[in-house]
Amino acid sequence: MVEREQLERVLQELNLASSKLTEEKTAARAGRLASAEGSVMGVVFENPHALEAIASVVDTETSEILLTKDVFSEDKSLAALQDMAEGLSYKLRQGLPLLEGNIIRSEEKSYFLDLGTKDGVLTGQKVLFFREGPEIRHPATQMVLGHEWEIVSEGRIESVEEDISRARSIKTYNKTTIRDTDQIMTK
Repeated sequence: MVEREQLERVLQELNLASSKLTEEKTAARAGRLASAEGSVMGVVFENPHALEAIASVVDTETSEILLTKDVFSEDKSLAALQDMAEGLSYKLRQGLPLLEGNIIRSEEKSYFLDLGTKDGVLTGQKVLFFREGPEIRHPATQMVLGHEWEIVSEGRIESVEEDISRARSIKTYNKTTIRDTDQIMTK
Protein backbone atom coordinates (compact mmCIF):
# COMPACT_ATOMS: atom_id res chain seq x y z
CA MET A 1 0.00 0.00 0.00
CA VAL A 2 1.23 3.49 -0.77
CA GLU A 3 -0.13 6.91 0.08
CA ARG A 4 -2.28 8.68 -2.50
CA GLU A 5 0.26 11.55 -2.88
CA GLN A 6 3.05 9.08 -3.56
CA LEU A 7 0.90 7.21 -6.09
CA GLU A 8 0.02 10.45 -7.87
CA ARG A 9 3.73 11.32 -8.09
CA VAL A 10 4.49 7.89 -9.55
CA LEU A 11 1.68 8.16 -12.10
CA GLN A 12 2.89 11.60 -13.15
CA GLU A 13 6.41 10.24 -13.53
CA LEU A 14 5.17 7.37 -15.63
CA ASN A 15 2.79 9.69 -17.55
CA LEU A 16 0.21 6.91 -17.79
CA ALA A 17 -3.29 6.81 -19.07
CA SER A 18 -5.62 4.90 -16.76
CA SER A 19 -6.02 2.13 -19.33
CA LYS A 20 -2.30 1.32 -19.10
CA LEU A 21 -2.63 0.56 -15.38
CA THR A 22 -4.35 -2.71 -16.24
CA GLU A 23 -1.19 -4.02 -17.87
CA GLU A 24 0.93 -6.27 -15.61
CA LYS A 25 4.29 -4.73 -16.40
CA THR A 26 2.96 -1.19 -15.98
CA ALA A 27 1.41 -2.03 -12.59
CA ALA A 28 4.68 -3.66 -11.50
CA ARG A 29 6.73 -0.66 -12.64
CA ALA A 30 4.40 1.77 -10.85
CA GLY A 31 4.70 -0.35 -7.69
CA ARG A 32 8.50 -0.38 -7.86
CA LEU A 33 8.63 3.39 -8.29
CA ALA A 34 6.44 3.74 -5.20
CA SER A 35 8.67 1.30 -3.25
CA ALA A 36 5.78 -1.16 -2.91
CA GLU A 37 6.30 -4.92 -3.02
CA GLY A 38 2.99 -5.46 -4.73
CA SER A 39 0.39 -3.61 -6.74
CA VAL A 40 -3.31 -4.26 -7.03
CA MET A 41 -4.64 -3.67 -10.51
CA GLY A 42 -8.22 -4.08 -11.52
CA VAL A 43 -10.88 -3.60 -14.11
CA VAL A 44 -14.67 -3.22 -13.98
CA PHE A 45 -16.90 -4.62 -16.70
CA GLU A 46 -20.42 -3.34 -17.16
CA ASN A 47 -23.22 -4.68 -19.27
CA PRO A 48 -26.86 -3.52 -19.28
CA HIS A 49 -27.76 -5.93 -16.47
CA ALA A 50 -24.71 -6.31 -14.22
CA LEU A 51 -21.24 -5.28 -13.06
CA GLU A 52 -18.16 -7.43 -12.58
CA ALA A 53 -14.94 -6.25 -10.93
CA ILE A 54 -11.70 -8.20 -11.25
CA ALA A 55 -8.55 -7.41 -9.24
CA SER A 56 -5.09 -8.93 -9.39
CA VAL A 57 -2.13 -8.66 -7.02
CA VAL A 58 1.08 -8.19 -9.00
CA ASP A 59 4.56 -8.74 -7.54
CA THR A 60 6.46 -5.55 -8.40
CA GLU A 61 9.81 -7.35 -8.54
CA THR A 62 8.86 -10.12 -10.96
CA SER A 63 5.72 -8.68 -12.65
CA GLU A 64 4.02 -12.00 -11.88
CA ILE A 65 0.35 -12.10 -10.94
CA LEU A 66 0.15 -13.76 -7.53
CA LEU A 67 -3.61 -13.74 -7.14
CA THR A 68 -6.77 -12.79 -9.06
CA LYS A 69 -10.24 -12.47 -7.54
CA ASP A 70 -13.56 -11.16 -8.83
CA VAL A 71 -16.98 -10.03 -7.65
CA PHE A 72 -20.28 -9.74 -9.53
CA SER A 73 -23.52 -7.88 -8.93
CA GLU A 74 -26.74 -7.41 -10.88
CA ASP A 75 -27.42 -4.36 -8.70
CA LYS A 76 -25.63 -1.23 -10.01
CA SER A 77 -26.47 1.07 -7.10
CA LEU A 78 -23.81 2.93 -5.11
CA ALA A 79 -24.47 0.69 -2.10
CA ALA A 80 -23.96 -2.40 -4.26
CA LEU A 81 -20.68 -0.96 -5.59
CA GLN A 82 -19.49 -0.43 -2.02
CA ASP A 83 -20.44 -4.02 -1.17
CA MET A 84 -18.55 -5.24 -4.25
CA ALA A 85 -15.43 -3.27 -3.23
CA GLU A 86 -15.59 -4.67 0.30
CA GLY A 87 -16.16 -8.18 -1.04
CA LEU A 88 -13.21 -7.89 -3.41
CA SER A 89 -11.01 -6.55 -0.61
CA TYR A 90 -12.05 -9.47 1.62
CA LYS A 91 -11.29 -12.01 -1.11
CA LEU A 92 -7.83 -10.50 -1.70
CA ARG A 93 -7.03 -10.57 2.06
CA GLN A 94 -8.21 -14.18 2.29
CA GLY A 95 -6.15 -15.10 -0.77
CA LEU A 96 -2.92 -13.74 0.74
CA PRO A 97 -3.15 -14.67 4.41
CA LEU A 98 -0.45 -13.79 6.92
CA LEU A 99 0.96 -17.17 7.94
CA GLU A 100 3.65 -18.44 10.28
CA GLY A 101 5.39 -21.77 9.90
CA ASN A 102 8.57 -23.71 10.46
CA ILE A 103 11.51 -24.91 8.41
CA ILE A 104 11.34 -28.70 8.29
CA ARG A 105 14.43 -29.33 6.11
CA SER A 106 17.11 -27.30 4.36
CA GLU A 107 19.29 -27.82 1.28
CA GLU A 108 21.77 -25.01 0.46
CA LYS A 109 19.61 -21.88 0.07
CA SER A 110 16.41 -23.92 -0.39
CA TYR A 111 14.13 -24.60 2.58
CA PHE A 112 11.16 -26.92 2.99
CA LEU A 113 8.36 -25.40 5.07
CA ASP A 114 5.43 -26.93 6.93
CA LEU A 115 2.93 -24.75 5.05
CA GLY A 116 1.21 -25.73 1.82
CA THR A 117 -1.78 -25.04 -0.42
CA LYS A 118 -4.12 -26.10 2.39
CA ASP A 119 -2.80 -23.10 4.36
CA GLY A 120 -3.09 -20.67 1.44
CA VAL A 121 0.59 -20.43 0.41
CA LEU A 122 1.13 -19.31 -3.20
CA THR A 123 4.04 -19.90 -5.56
CA GLY A 124 5.99 -16.65 -5.87
CA GLN A 125 4.86 -15.32 -2.49
CA LYS A 126 7.55 -13.67 -0.34
CA VAL A 127 8.43 -14.89 3.14
CA LEU A 128 10.61 -13.72 6.02
CA PHE A 129 12.88 -16.13 7.87
CA PHE A 130 13.12 -15.12 11.54
CA ARG A 131 14.25 -16.43 14.90
CA GLU A 132 13.41 -15.87 18.51
CA GLY A 133 15.80 -13.54 20.29
CA PRO A 134 16.33 -12.52 23.91
CA GLU A 135 13.48 -12.40 26.41
CA ILE A 136 11.74 -9.12 27.13
CA ARG A 137 11.11 -8.82 30.89
CA HIS A 138 9.04 -6.36 32.86
CA PRO A 139 11.52 -4.13 34.73
CA ALA A 140 9.65 -4.26 38.07
CA THR A 141 8.25 -7.80 38.15
CA GLN A 142 10.86 -9.52 35.96
CA MET A 143 7.95 -11.40 34.37
CA VAL A 144 8.70 -12.54 30.80
CA LEU A 145 6.48 -10.48 28.48
CA GLY A 146 7.73 -11.92 25.21
CA HIS A 147 10.82 -12.12 23.02
CA GLU A 148 12.64 -9.97 20.54
CA TRP A 149 12.53 -11.31 16.99
CA GLU A 150 15.41 -11.18 14.53
CA ILE A 151 14.70 -11.21 10.80
CA VAL A 152 17.40 -13.41 9.27
CA SER A 153 16.51 -13.50 5.57
CA GLU A 154 13.90 -12.79 2.95
CA GLY A 155 12.80 -15.54 0.59
CA ARG A 156 10.35 -16.48 -2.11
CA ILE A 157 8.13 -19.57 -2.36
CA GLU A 158 9.32 -21.68 -5.31
CA SER A 159 6.89 -24.58 -5.19
CA VAL A 160 3.85 -25.60 -3.17
CA GLU A 161 2.20 -28.92 -2.44
CA GLU A 162 -0.78 -29.60 -0.19
CA ASP A 163 1.14 -29.86 3.09
CA ILE A 164 4.60 -28.43 2.31
CA SER A 165 6.28 -25.74 0.27
CA ARG A 166 9.81 -24.89 -0.74
CA ALA A 167 11.29 -21.41 -0.41
CA ARG A 168 14.59 -19.98 -1.58
CA SER A 169 16.51 -17.36 0.35
CA ILE A 170 16.91 -14.25 -1.84
CA LYS A 171 18.33 -11.73 0.63
CA THR A 172 20.10 -12.25 3.96
CA TYR A 173 20.43 -9.70 6.74
CA ASN A 174 23.57 -9.07 8.82
CA LYS A 175 25.40 -11.99 7.13
CA THR A 176 23.33 -14.36 9.27
CA THR A 177 22.87 -18.01 8.29
CA ILE A 178 19.39 -19.54 8.32
CA ARG A 179 19.03 -22.39 10.82
CA ASP A 180 16.65 -25.35 10.69
CA THR A 181 15.15 -24.04 13.94
CA ASP A 182 14.19 -20.68 12.40
CA GLN A 183 10.59 -19.86 11.57
CA ILE A 184 8.98 -18.20 8.57
CA MET A 185 6.23 -15.65 8.03
CA THR A 186 4.55 -14.77 4.76
CA LYS A 187 4.79 -11.16 3.61
